[in-house]
Amino acid sequence: MTQLVKNSNLGITLMEILTVIALLGILISSAQPIYRTYTERTKKIHAMAALLRGTIAMEKYYNLNNSYLGATSATIFDTTMLANSYILEVKATATTFKLTATLNPSIPSPCQYLAIDHRGERMPMECWF
Repeated sequence: MTQLVKNSNLGITLMEILTVIALLGILISSAQPIYRTYTERTKKIHAMAALLRGTIAMEKYYNLNNSYLGATSATIFDTTMLANSYILEVKATATTFKLTATLNPSIPSPCQYLAIDHRGERMPMECWF
């Protein structure tokens, strides 16, 4: 004959729930800085790629027009990848240009500003890979 156990412990206690919540909080708080670093690095890589593609576009523009004058951000950059992170600008004279990517001020980063000029010089050098 089998006996039924009436007061069996089939549920979970409040202490177990609080322990799980505390552990999840610790995991999330340790993962957040890693995720933030990853996203900042990704945005910077996209900005660098946009600047490098921009130099090619500027050279094409020069070949067609014999001058860099008249080139604008709208004609040089495809900004769909950088929406809300970097602001892309073109500064051009007849024989020189400088392309800049400035990080949105609401996003703190050590590399707030990236640039490349007509000679291929990258500024600031420590922010480029």
